[in-house]
Amino acid sequence: MKQSFLKRTGMWKRKGPDKGNPQVIQEQAKRTGRRRSYLLAMGSMALAAILILRLYSLQIIQGADYQQRFQSRIRRTVVVRAARGRILDKDGKVLAETVPTYNITMNDLTDDSSSDNNILNSRIRRVIEIVHENKDEMLTDFSIQLVGGSFYFKEMGQTARNRFLADIYGYADPAEMPAQNLQKTAADVVADLADRYGINAGTTDEEDRRTILEMVAARYNLSLNYYQKYIATTLAKDVSDETREAIESEFSSEDDGVQIEEELVRRYHNAQFFSNILGYTGEASEEYLEEHTDTDENGHPLYREGDTVGLTGIEASQEDILHGKSGQNTFNVDNIGRVTDVEVKVKDLPNAEKPYDAVKGRDVYLTIDSDLQIAVYRIIENNLRNIILSKLYDGIVDQVISEDDSGSSIGIPASNVYVSCLCNIIDSTHFTSAEASETERKVADTIESFRQHADREIRNEFRDGRSVWKDLGREMQTYQTLLAQALFDYGVITADNEAINDNDVYQAWENGTTSLYDLVREAIRKDWIDPDCRYLSVDRSGADGLMDAVEGFFPVSSGLERIPLTTVICAMRSINT
Repeated sequence: MKQSFLKRTGMWKRKGPDKGNPQVIQEQAKRTGRRRSYLLAMGSMALAAILILRLYSLQIIQGADYQQRFQSRIRRTVVVRAARGRILDKDGKVLAETVPTYNITMNDLTDDSSSDNNILNSRIRRVIEIVHENKDEMLTDFSIQLVGGSFYFKEMGQTARNRFLADIYGYADPAEMPAQNLQKTAADVVADLADRYGINAGTTDEEDRRTILEMVAARYNLSLNYYQKYIATTLAKDVSDETREAIESEFSSEDDGVQIEEELVRRYHNAQFFSNILGYTGEASEEYLEEHTDTDENGHPLYREGDTVGLTGIEASQEDILHGKSGQNTFNVDNIGRVTDVEVKVKDLPNAEKPYDAVKGRDVYLTIDSDLQIAVYRIIENNLRNIILSKLYDGIVDQVISEDDSGSSIGIPASNVYVSCLCNIIDSTHFTSAEASETERKVADTIESFRQHADREIRNEFRDGRSVWKDLGREMQTYQTLLAQALFDYGVITADNEAINDNDVYQAWENGTTSLYDLVREAIRKDWIDPDCRYLSVDRSGADGLMDAVEGFFPVSSGLERIPLTTVICAMRSINT
């Protein structure tokens, strides 16, 4: 029995002639290998079973709980802005104060499905309808505008436009963007974005196109916060009480993501009389924040990014008194930035994330009498008005600086008054709006007539007249100066300054002793013209093809888009306005 047991367990040691037998040794090695493989297989199966049970527990039984706990661990801290103190006169009349205004904001609570896309569009469209019904305006911080039923880029340089297009089409560097994207018009961009967001853009009605542009701008701005959905996107600012009430009655912040948010703005009373004294405020610059890194007794920073600070006048000189200390709030968000219902445990937060209240700035009382200041201002204004009227005469001439110290020989041409009105008071874009008066429409029609007439004159003079600049009439001189400058501003002429300044033809143009035609011919001969410029349409090769392309460029360049003010003045005078 003992011998049999020893054989079965492998402990039996043969004696005699079998000791050291290779067959015996080989058999023992096989039995040992089989035994180890069996143990290894059993162990692997046990581990696999444990892993499967663990995965089942994690994903099926406790999956929802772990997901919620993961999402709840993502915290975000936002700044709560403080109101600045008031500025009052000696009698306590408020000259400047911080007041709340109401903005319509939106958070994207949806995912990326097509149905969610439609839900977002319907909500935004309804917001736009409410805003328009109450004569408010949607936010227009978008680089495309609607003018006369057509889409145009807002006034900006080529570099800024390329940056805007790169952002739209998802390129970090504009240089990496395909050439076809650089050639996109404003209408192309709107159509592409409308297609991206599932917005029907097939309409020619101006009011509908306005809505399309506002929807596209809202959806694009929402997309900028895709991974920070706790940050609300502003759709409209400073809306009326009627709009605020309608939004609050139709939308739920929790369910729809559309809400009314309060924003503090600085408001000046009788600003025209006190602006030179009170000054103004603005957002703290990076340099300003670097210079103001102090903290209060609790270790909270006195200034934070986005704070409003005084830049000039009393606002700046009394900044330490007027400035309020911003607070902060911390909450949990999910993995794509949506605020969750999980409460933040303040005691577990690091000091930098703990919430605290904003502290309002203190008031400043001035020694001035606001009533007296207004009275003195009106007296001076009236005297200036009388002086201008006494010196005003009918004429369209450039103002010449007089050497007459007494002022007796100084006159003010009426054209200067028109220029001041057009540049500082009158909104000429209103001339073509739906709300324009009959007089405004007459002015717009007259200007358009002048524009068409000028277009023909410019083309004829450029191609056939070829007059020396100094021999042209004043208005044609203005046109050609603007057109020549546009060739450089729009990148049609790309030569370096040294080569141009050393050129005899260019120097003659600068001195007014050659024609615009000769300048363009010289630019073509010297290869200064960039045939690949986006503003040129070169239909045939050679110098004549480039000349045709430059002539075709003129109507869309600054020469006709920025009509000389004398032309507008003539238009206004022609209908006795």
